[in-house]
Amino acid sequence: MKRLVLVFVFWQLACMPAAATFETDDPLQQIEALRATQEAENASKGTSLVTLDKRDYLKLIVGTYVNGFNEFDTTIWTSDELVKVGIYFDPDKQDEGRAGQLAEQFREQLPLILGEARYKWASDVEIEVGVHQVN
Repeated sequence: MKRLVLVFVFWQLACMPAAATFETDDPLQQIEALRATQEAENASKGTSLVTLDKRDYLKLIVGTYVNGFNEFDTTIWTSDELVKVGIYFDPDKQDEGRAGQLAEQFREQLPLILGEARYKWASDVEIEVGVHQVN
């Protein structure tokens, strides 16, 4: 009798449809859903691409290099054909010779940077570097 009950219980378990369902959250699917949601939000806000003209891009490239030297105040002015870098020194606090050395370094390095293969569009740009005394 016990065997018959056990056989009946196992038969019921085998024939019964699975009542439990397992859902797993796929991380890739969640990322894609989030990306789609963000794209829809951006489209509704009217976001657009940001473009840089040649002058802005030149200022970004040259400024990244020049502003790495914090010893002196500097300015950068750009046009499509020319980049001007100004180095300003205070004669009471800073050495004019060191400002001249830095200007010479800029005159040597900036054409090399702009002459790289990835900046072919900037290879014809002239570079002027000046040293100025702050009063």
